[in-house]
Amino acid sequence: MPLTVDPQFREATLPSVPFDMDLSNDGALLACATQTTDQAAPVVHVLNTRDGSSATSYMQRAVEHARGVAFVGDGRELVFLFERVGATQLCRVALDSREPTELQRYPATVHNHAIIRDQRATRFAVLGNQIEIWDATTNQVMHVLPGARAGEPVRAAFSRDGSQLYAYGTVEGAVVRYAVATGKELARWDAPSPFGAQVVVTPDERYLLAAAASHRGMHIYDLTTGKRLEPDADSVIKLDADSQWRPWVASQDSGMFICLKRSLWCLRLPDLENVGPRAKIVEPSNRAWVAAAAWDAPVIAFGTEDDASVRWFNLASAG
Repeated sequence: MPLTVDPQFREATLPSVPFDMDLSNDGALLACATQTTDQAAPVVHVLNTRDGSSATSYMQRAVEHARGVAFVGDGRELVFLFERVGATQLCRVALDSREPTELQRYPATVHNHAIIRDQRATRFAVLGNQIEIWDATTNQVMHVLPGARAGEPVRAAFSRDGSQLYAYGTVEGAVVRYAVATGKELARWDAPSPFGAQVVVTPDERYLLAAAASHRGMHIYDLTTGKRLEPDADSVIKLDADSQWRPWVASQDSGMFICLKRSLWCLRLPDLENVGPRAKIVEPSNRAWVAAAAWDAPVIAFGTEDDASVRWFNLASAG
């Protein structure tokens, strides 16, 4: 039975704007990498989604922001990026520890901005103007996929099993699928702009979404046919060069792409009908900044820029 979004939502206000987020596989914990205006304040926050309470947080001296975060180690650990003056620092920590371990340090020229992972959290990738793929069990770098331009960010998403990675920005104007084990290209699809803001793949790997930079332009592909999905001519949904959408997540059942834009837009696949609740849950000025979806639980979350809040929702059977 297809899923739909429960319009009841929970929310929590963070000390500052969230840059990146990850939900634990069971949806019980939400990790947020945030901006800060106080270099003595935490920038990595882990919330209990049951009630929005704080589970833990992390900070070190002279850290300006956190730029990425992801669960690893069966959800009992985190990897995250501390941004310092002129550098970013990749750290790993157990949730019951207060002492992160440094794994790598990068110059500011790498432009690190996010961390992604597969469902088992045995592989993760640090995203900047390149993709650095890590084996989370050995803390070793497997491959580095360079971006097409040093000044442009690369976006990416893992397949559920971690065997493949979809990248937007390693080749201008294309989304490329790579074999993670070898780093070799397997396929590519036209993208809506030379460089992008987001790439999302449904858990079953049937549908691919590529959102352009500056919120303008979006393509959705059916990967079984290789063809782009197009809304009906009379639809209010427009997927052209001027479409303004972001951020997106895929539903757990692979049946929808979901975006928070004042109200929830839930595009049922493959017909692209909007089946989302029409209630407006954020003010028009509150732009969504980042999004996350749990791999194994019907939970999705969005972070908003103007009020520095996170909101999360459950998915339920449509019937």
